[in-house]
Amino acid sequence: TLAHMAEYAIFSLCVAFAVTVNGFRGKMRFIYMGLLSIALSVLDEFYQIFVPDRCGDLIDVFFDSLSALLMALLVYVIGAFISKKKIIN
Repeated sequence: TLAHMAEYAIFSLCVAFAVTVNGFRGKMRFIYMGLLSIALSVLDEFYQIFVPDRCGDLIDVFFDSLSALLMALLVYVIGAFISKKKIIN
């Protein structure tokens, strides 16, 4: 579970880089990070239903999504802090 959480946090961070390069900041970046990570988590568990000896688990979806959302929140807070610092200076 911890490995999956780390993977989804890193995936969320990669989404942050991708959408930032395309001009999205603040809330929109947070939304993209969250939605894409949650969608991937749901799809990952869904396809596992069809793999022999595997099963989809809603607990995995929860923890994977939680780690991605925590990363999104961290990026949002750091981005807001940097923006605020630029305005002051």
